[in-house]
Amino acid sequence: MLAVVAPAASANAFRRPNLLNDASHNVGLTLEGPKPQFYAYTSLDKLDDAIRRSAEGGWLRMLSDRGRLEDLKHVKSWDDLKRWVAEHWDEVIKAVKKRLKDVKVGSGFDLAGALKELEGLKNELHNDNIAREVVAPVLLLIQAERLGINETTLRYFGAVTSGTVGGDGSVSAAWKEVSLSSGKGAVALPWAAAWAAYDVRPRATSDGRAFKVVASNDGAVRLAQLCVLFGPPMLKKEGFINHKLVEAVELGSKVLVRIDEGSWRRIKGGAAVDLYISAGNVMGVFSLYLHNKVVLIFRSTNREEVELGVRLLRLAGVETEVKKSKDMWYVRIFTDQLAEGDEELRRGLIKAVEEALRRGWVDEQRVRRWIEKFERGISTWEGYKFSLKLTESGALEVSFKSTQRENIKSLKHKLETLGLRESEHFTVTWLEGGRLGYLYITREGIKEVAYIARHGPEPQRLRAALLIEHLRKRAETKGDNVLQKLEELVREGESRGALSAEGLKAEVAIEWEGDHIVVPVEVRKLEAWEDEDKIRIKVKAVVDGVEGEWVMTFFRYGRTNAVIGYTNTRDDAPGGRTEDAKRIIALVKTLTGEEPNIKRDKYGKIKQIVYTRRHLEAAMKYVEIAETIKRWLSNNDK
Repeated sequence: MLAVVAPAASANAFRRPNLLNDASHNVGLTLEGPKPQFYAYTSLDKLDDAIRRSAEGGWLRMLSDRGRLEDLKHVKSWDDLKRWVAEHWDEVIKAVKKRLKDVKVGSGFDLAGALKELEGLKNELHNDNIAREVVAPVLLLIQAERLGINETTLRYFGAVTSGTVGGDGSVSAAWKEVSLSSGKGAVALPWAAAWAAYDVRPRATSDGRAFKVVASNDGAVRLAQLCVLFGPPMLKKEGFINHKLVEAVELGSKVLVRIDEGSWRRIKGGAAVDLYISAGNVMGVFSLYLHNKVVLIFRSTNREEVELGVRLLRLAGVETEVKKSKDMWYVRIFTDQLAEGDEELRRGLIKAVEEALRRGWVDEQRVRRWIEKFERGISTWEGYKFSLKLTESGALEVSFKSTQRENIKSLKHKLETLGLRESEHFTVTWLEGGRLGYLYITREGIKEVAYIARHGPEPQRLRAALLIEHLRKRAETKGDNVLQKLEELVREGESRGALSAEGLKAEVAIEWEGDHIVVPVEVRKLEAWEDEDKIRIKVKAVVDGVEGEWVMTFFRYGRTNAVIGYTNTRDDAPGGRTEDAKRIIALVKTLTGEEPNIKRDKYGKIKQIVYTRRHLEAAMKYVEIAETIKRWLSNNDK
């Protein structure tokens, strides 16, 4: 059962067959990474048909009937709608001016100029480029003035705003911000007024070229909730994920949960009660069953009702999907899934199981286990739960698996926007003919996340820190060995670019010709550069009293593409090749903490000192060369 204060917009409005003539997609490059772009095209005839149907029984008809706008029901085409808006332009200007008291205007936004430009648009609405940008906020404003804020107006406000933000806007959960962009202040102004009318309290800004309407903090949360609850159906299509909707779900994750005390009932083996979850003035009534496990269920013959229930659950931090059995749509969530929910949901569940125990309807030992689970929660990162374990070789494996291809794609996108790259920092593998997907974060990926968490830009730094926190919590449940391996990688990542090698002094112990000896080292200068497909690192230092320069050269080897490196020993070095090798080993261990290996010629004489990828990665702790190494690895980890 769903008690809807603001009922969901009809999903059919977004799934009408043959509405679009053509569609294309592209990828735009931003500082946050590649962003998918989706373009849809339709004919004027089909747009006219959509408007006619709306006037006969949709949004326009509702506005006509409830808003005492009799002439609106006679609108039959796009041209009719543009004329109707122009005829009501004085009402629009009045509504905009009225709502400006709740709009914060930034210093770069010319309010007087935008108002004057907006007043003049009445005579330009025949221009489709202008009309298509202002008709939506104008209708929302007229709706607010005529009908106020109620279940119906919130429904259409959320649906229209979601579509517009999906096209010309952005959503950032990390910054708690939703924004719309326009090239005209006269377009931004009615949007700002419309958001203000629906209690979002936005600000209008401009950098001189573009105009933005921005909702922040609580206003952004409210807007995100309405976009999630009433936007396009959350049916993920193969090859396309609405990433703005994913961000909106994360941003809008602020729900209220309560138990209907009058609905308690005893069932075979346990108890049941109604659980209310609400967000953005929408409330869902779920059935909570407590017997051998905790189960939350929502059923209906109306898919749209269940879809809205799923949206509420996602806002509460629970990832789930609509399912069907015969003629009934439903969603069913069990104990562990519920423990992944947010704190508000888990508090409500604890209250419910405690009350069932007080009534004597459930087993006490079982209740204690449930409460422990709900109090602790099951850690997730942006809705995803990673598994950690040690392989037979003792390496740390960090993975996420799913039978839902779109889940893997969505997580892949999240990691890419964090700054990670496929192949280098994570890999994706499909098994069972593509029915089961695994995403693995590599050792280098863990180090990169730790580096971003310590040194990266905001908001990636916060997101990376939360990912490290999640991995630590998951590792703690697997034992000390798993946690220790994770911490080693995190420390190495955090140290990258944190130290300066210049002036570094150490007395380093090495194994040399069967003995342990101590060699004094003082680093004078460290630099690195890319040389075609190689990277070279030059060190100026004084080692064991001998001043010199040594070059470490790294390259890719063979089919495995493994990173290896070397430094040739020199006959003309003080003491010859043997003493030169000793100095190189001491120097490299000082810089990387790892002793390199020795390569000899067929006569047993030392020819080269050789390195592995571990030495190169360890050298990334030095600010002088960290970015060069990182760039070379990135360009060559294909």
